[in-house]
Amino acid sequence: MGALHPKTSVEEVVSKAIRLGEGEMIEFKPYIALRSEKQNELITTAIAFSNTKGGAILIGVDNHCLIKGIEKDLRKASRHHEQGIEQALQEYIGSVRQTIGGGVTRTMVLEISQLEIQGHRVVVVQVPEGTEKPYANVLTKAIHIRRGANNVIPDPDTELPQLLSRYLVENMPFAPSQIHRI
Repeated sequence: MGALHPKTSVEEVVSKAIRLGEGEMIEFKPYIALRSEKQNELITTAIAFSNTKGGAILIGVDNHCLIKGIEKDLRKASRHHEQGIEQALQEYIGSVRQTIGGGVTRTMVLEISQLEIQGHRVVVVQVPEGTEKPYANVLTKAIHIRRGANNVIPDPDTELPQLLSRYLVENMPFAPSQIHRI
């Protein structure tokens, strides 16, 4: 899909995602409350994207490609804290960044933005393909990859060795050509 191509704008990513639906590089999520169990879904999806080709998580879009937005939930949150919706949105984006960053074993460079589509607020989390694979969940140590529109545990016989061999080769203190058989 090329969702994370450097010259592709966030608006183009979202527009294309809405037309095509969820897939290898796109995940739709409804509003996910701060400090809820559902936040683990964001971590798992970010891990899967990083371990494969990268992708984008659109928060505020349902599985039927309908833009629901997160503004109603942000208004509820801002009422309890005497803050405006813009401040609630910025805090929400910060929480999403902190949740994903704190839930993954290696550092990810996330691009998180928000935009208004059809009168609704949508948060877009762009996750690049990782350079330090494999990425895993800090708490569970689970490794995921993206297969189609699903986050799955890599096959231990085929997919996992590919992730690990790349990591081992890239992090060797010496070049693989320096290994001699005895």
